[in-house]
Amino acid sequence: MNRTATNRPAGRIAILSAVCSMALPLCAQESDTKPQPVTAESVVAAMREREAAVKTVVLELETSGQLAGGLSFLVRGSLRVLRAEQREASAVHTKVDYEFGDGLSGRVESVQTKDGILVLQQDPTFGESFVRIDAATVLDLEWAASTQKGSDTPFAPHPRSSSPLGADLFADLALRYDLRVADKPAPEGMSGTWWIGDRKKAKGLEDGGADLPLADRVEAFVRADDLVLIDVQWQKSGEVMQRVLAKQAVLGGALALSSFRLDAGGKKPVDAKDHPPTWQQIEQTLQRASQAQNGEKPPSRR
Repeated sequence: MNRTATNRPAGRIAILSAVCSMALPLCAQESDTKPQPVTAESVVAAMREREAAVKTVVLELETSGQLAGGLSFLVRGSLRVLRAEQREASAVHTKVDYEFGDGLSGRVESVQTKDGILVLQQDPTFGESFVRIDAATVLDLEWAASTQKGSDTPFAPHPRSSSPLGADLFADLALRYDLRVADKPAPEGMSGTWWIGDRKKAKGLEDGGADLPLADRVEAFVRADDLVLIDVQWQKSGEVMQRVLAKQAVLGGALALSSFRLDAGGKKPVDAKDHPPTWQQIEQTLQRASQAQNGEKPPSRR
């Protein structure tokens, strides 16, 4: 986690996931063929299949831990997602509150609809701002995010908006750790499976974020009834260094498009082009993406 990153709008806070199911054959069932063992890869495949069918998502996530220097952090966020065939009928609403052990704190709230993104934030450096990013610039930023996988892209959609069950995160864990089913009790009131594993020793699997201690072990819990990644704990020498916990996860509930609003207390948003900190951030992001794509321009500038 990068402390500077927490000063930027929601969607960047990346710090700011052997299940039996009748619909998805993850566990051994009686049949004429030899049952296949449950693997992390089979769980990822099942999660992705379900994710493709999910139309609405309500999540409450809490990320906690400490940076390499020992500074603690806590990020509390909520995410509401309405997914539709047409982009015009889709929407995302994100709220994030963050704080560090040295007292630094802030808040970011954003709503994305067909018209663009509204961002209301209380930033410890720039103070309060209410900014509108038009739809064309949003498409440019989405293009930039698609060209820089794994990088810290401002205003990009929250990772769980496109992967609400946490399949993308679980797939990354399976890539970096030797995951196996653990005989460990499920959290109270839940059924599911704990997966644990030590870090794989292979070139190219190093963590990209130098601010976070390099974990040597991970533990992750996948809820049985809906395959949601509920809890992920990164450990080093037996100590939890970072934890991402889904405190609420509701899939398929009723969400009206009209409910995706941002209450700014009557304030009117400033266009991103007229807000230097925001526009500078956007321009730098698009420039990096263009350089990574051998000079290719963002969609709105071609």
